[in-house]
Amino acid sequence: MTRVTILKNAAGYRGFTMEGHAISGAYGHDVVCAALSVLGINTANAIEAFTDEDMSVELDEKKGLLSCQSDRAVSAEAELLIRAFELGVQGICDSYGEKFVKIKVREV
Repeated sequence: MTRVTILKNAAGYRGFTMEGHAISGAYGHDVVCAALSVLGINTANAIEAFTDEDMSVELDEKKGLLSCQSDRAVSAEAELLIRAFELGVQGICDSYGEKFVKIKVREV
């Protein structure tokens, strides 16, 4: 299962983490894992390309880990990208179920 954590506090969004493999299909045919990976990597790349945010990004394919975090609330542009990521992940969760992906919000 992939665990997605949205990081935010009263000041705003701070980033997200994804950890684990969905295992909804055979290796190379896991559409849930592929969809989540595309959303996460694209969001991290979009924040880097389209904003001035200084995000800490960590990627470990074996662990199924992607972490994209800031030590402060992010700009409106980066927040919009993270909110779009959150919407996409929620759509995948709604379609495939919590057996493969769980989402939580953590106050940081």
